[in-house]
Amino acid sequence: MNLLAKTSATLVLVVAVAVGLVGEFSPSIFLRIPNHGFIPWAITGNPMPPYFDESVYSEQYFDQWAEEGDCILAGGPKSGTVWVHNIIHLLKSDGDDDFTYLGSEHNGLTEYLVYPEQTVEIRINETRTKRELAKKRPVPEMTHFSHMSPSRNLYGMNVQKHPKIKYLVTLRNLKEVARSFYAFINNHSPAFRARWGGFPPPFSSPEETVDFCINNKDFILGHAKGWWNVRNEANVMLVHFSDLKSKPKDSIERIASFLEIPVSAELMNTTLRKSSFEYMKHRVDTEHPEVYGVKYGRPGEDPYVGVVDHIHTGAIGGTREFFTPEMETKFEAAIAEYLGDHSDLIKWLESEGSY
Repeated sequence: MNLLAKTSATLVLVVAVAVGLVGEFSPSIFLRIPNHGFIPWAITGNPMPPYFDESVYSEQYFDQWAEEGDCILAGGPKSGTVWVHNIIHLLKSDGDDDFTYLGSEHNGLTEYLVYPEQTVEIRINETRTKRELAKKRPVPEMTHFSHMSPSRNLYGMNVQKHPKIKYLVTLRNLKEVARSFYAFINNHSPAFRARWGGFPPPFSSPEETVDFCINNKDFILGHAKGWWNVRNEANVMLVHFSDLKSKPKDSIERIASFLEIPVSAELMNTTLRKSSFEYMKHRVDTEHPEVYGVKYGRPGEDPYVGVVDHIHTGAIGGTREFFTPEMETKFEAAIAEYLGDHSDLIKWLESEGSY
């Protein structure tokens, strides 16, 4: 019995050491484990989600890929990030939308991995290549995708240290975020989950979605709080999802003014038409689901779909059908607790308009 116990203890130690070594030197191996590989990935200290990398905003890397005049589009979860990326691209390209994958071809994706072994250095070089291509556009400055915020104390997200970089932020009614998040997570393709060790696992119910939002307040609520605290900086602009939906022309004019892009009547009409949900949805339905997104896959692989229905409905409201009274009470209590000293932010998120 003693021998058995000692052998078992040794095996546990060997496994623990092996897991630790993999986690430190080759963590992407974990993501090859079907369905649950993201769990050892996470417990060995790797970033979650596994395809977001905040290290690119460190002093070590940020100045290697970001330049004065750039725009960082820091989208809140399910707050119209892809939509606004398209608007900005149309404004900067004089209305041209001849692309197959908007994100992969034109936007800076330094923060975002499209396959597990895609190192920081690879992503920085890809952003530099896109910058050279962007110089051929009427407005050459780069736009970069991000889901980060100043609340994470990152060098590249310190807006005061980078006054020549513009930070455009999309935010949304938090109940609408939860409702949209449910559909978004569950629409990830099997191929995407297989590539990322089963992440993200689907939600079994709206209740589970709301619990996730409450248990991940720093990600869901912290993003809004962090940007609200710096909203009055000259290089920061907040855009409310409801404004994009109900007042698209006004929203486009605000975005163009913030980015210092002159807009003719013709460009405005083109941007309004090509950024409408009807137009974007038609392209997705008739071309492929990721036309406004990312080309997923390793170099040389056939691309696969990440999110089956990325351009969904863009609907405002609909939360009464999603939330039960108990869910609503619990969610509102979590918001009040986390954002209690920001009643002005809560009010703005629940409505729309300027601040």
